[in-house]
Amino acid sequence: MLRFLPVLLSLLLGLFPATARADIEVAFWTRELGLELPHAFITIKGTVEGKPVEESYGFTPKAITPAILWGPVPGRIDVTTKGYMAASNKLYTVTVADAVYPQLRDLVQRYGVKPGSIYRMNERNCVHFVAEAAGIVGFRLPDAKGLMKRPTSYLMAVAAANKDFPTLKMVPKK
Repeated sequence: MLRFLPVLLSLLLGLFPATARADIEVAFWTRELGLELPHAFITIKGTVEGKPVEESYGFTPKAITPAILWGPVPGRIDVTTKGYMAASNKLYTVTVADAVYPQLRDLVQRYGVKPGSIYRMNERNCVHFVAEAAGIVGFRLPDAKGLMKRPTSYLMAVAAANKDFPTLKMVPKK
């Protein structure tokens, strides 16, 4: 009788649903030159509290003018379109617990509302935004001040600094 107890217990436990733990995938993207400035952004995909989530965010100046070279200008959170993504490069993804999602949303909120919505080419640009997102997901951030205007180079330095991160998955080049 005792040897059937573990089998009986596992069958009984199978009748009760386990607490749902959903993970989200955060992807780090770049787009280099073309007709626009180089750009970096993130996408968030998964299930949070039982609801599907598929979002994308970057930080950019409200207007691309020479003024971005000389000082602070109004900035905005950019919700990236599928078309823009199709012409961009997904560099890597990381899977994190859905508990990280509110922290990423807080980041988006901080960059989207004044005083955080001020864009500064050298101090608060799209690379700074994705660097903060990388820190939120648990990545170690490289000391790469010279790369903060070079989205792909910076994000590849982040990947190199975190090659042992358990859920980091590099995406093959297109």
